[in-house]
Amino acid sequence: MPFQVHLLLGIDLIYVATFMAPTPSIWKRGTTSQTLRPEISCCSPRMRQKQQQTTYLYSHGVYLRNAHGQDILLRPTNITWRLLGGSIDLYFYGGPTQPKVTSSYQTSAIGLPAMQQYFTFGFHQCRWGYANWTVLQQVVDNYEAFGIPLESIWTDIDYMTQYLDSTNDPVRFNYSEGETFLASLHASGRHYIPIVDSAIYVPNPNNASDNYSTFDNGNATGAFMINPDDSLYIGSVWPGYTAFPDWLSRGAGQWWINEMVSWHSKLDFDGAWIDMSEVSSFCVGSCGSGNITMNPVHPPFLLGGEPGAVIYSYPEGFNLTNTTEAASASAGSMSQASAYPTASSASVNPADALRTRPTPGVRDVNYPPYVINNVQGDLAVHAVSPNATHADGTQEYDV
Repeated sequence: MPFQVHLLLGIDLIYVATFMAPTPSIWKRGTTSQTLRPEISCCSPRMRQKQQQTTYLYSHGVYLRNAHGQDILLRPTNITWRLLGGSIDLYFYGGPTQPKVTSSYQTSAIGLPAMQQYFTFGFHQCRWGYANWTVLQQVVDNYEAFGIPLESIWTDIDYMTQYLDSTNDPVRFNYSEGETFLASLHASGRHYIPIVDSAIYVPNPNNASDNYSTFDNGNATGAFMINPDDSLYIGSVWPGYTAFPDWLSRGAGQWWINEMVSWHSKLDFDGAWIDMSEVSSFCVGSCGSGNITMNPVHPPFLLGGEPGAVIYSYPEGFNLTNTTEAASASAGSMSQASAYPTASSASVNPADALRTRPTPGVRDVNYPPYVINNVQGDLAVHAVSPNATHADGTQEYDV
């Protein structure tokens, strides 16, 4: 089979392309020839090519391990990886079956899935908007009343105090009522999973009452990412301006363990829903630098249930069986839309806005010279900036 690999290297660019004949075939004595069909998996830059014989299916795999921003293009005659940097770490798997390719991929490159506790495979219930422990108990009781199996119930960040990790709202989700709820839940063989965000609130230095030991403990051990000038990298997440754990630092791991153990001593949860760990941020860059005296600040958008953000949508077919309620929801939706109009802005082509002309001898990782087709535009949108820096001096771009 005609098959070629072309490789191009440049500053902050790796370009790998395979080339094949438009209708490649493999011939084998005693069988008919069939077209080789390239495919790509949903979640990793891995290519599988299948050769359909008369009675057998042969597979092989190619995996490129690289965490940099990248485009993966699947075309009729080739597959192309365009990466913004990193290493060339290619794995080839000879199969000959798809299960063998997958098994080899797991054992040699990414590891086997972690063995989970049995209850995690059961039915779990979660939503935004549970008002308090009493409402949560009512949800569990309703499952019991209708004979619906329930293994675990989860809560979103509205159980927290101002969306701060390792805290519970002292009125709605206080620890004493939580102890009663969890005792009953565990006695029934069920489990409780609270959400935990990786972004850590940075207290307002001008407000003595705005103290947060989880941040103070982490900051004292150098557990957070920094800017190139060694100042704290501060983004924006649910509680306001926040810092982000630097898992490459020596202090972050033990600090995180200590905070989780301390919180668990007050609330006997059975696991944690770790969220916003990409890292995810609501602003571009270290937007909180110089602005933490404004903390706590509201996220730059309305949250579900707040005035102007009440959710009036309903499931398909609801209007057929619940005509009155559906009409009321539609009226509420139109009323909200008129009271809180959505601002519009002119569209901008992200690629046009972000293409830069390299300066000789200067490396700008925030705006590299080669632009991938990033749906968000700027590489720092909903993330940390590529120049956010780790304890060992590594920039996020190069991780």
